[in-house]
Amino acid sequence: MSIRAVIFDCFGVLITDALEVMLEPLRESDPMAVRRIVDTVTAANRGIITSEQSRAAVAAALGLGVGEYVDRLRRGEAK
Repeated sequence: MSIRAVIFDCFGVLITDALEVMLEPLRESDPMAVRRIVDTVTAANRGIITSEQSRAAVAAALGLGVGEYVDRLRRGEAK
């Protein structure tokens, strides 16, 4: 039997999950905000909302501009 496929779980396993890093300070201070952010990202991953809507909502919840939020995601996941 030969190997026909290899599956990688990259997010948080092989590379840093930048969103998790950004959420860490909120986990104790505002767990409901963390829940709303996670729910927003889940909705985008399921196609319920667009990625643009998700980015805008998450950035606002974190008190960031969309550009800064996207930049932090890219920098964090480039490690």
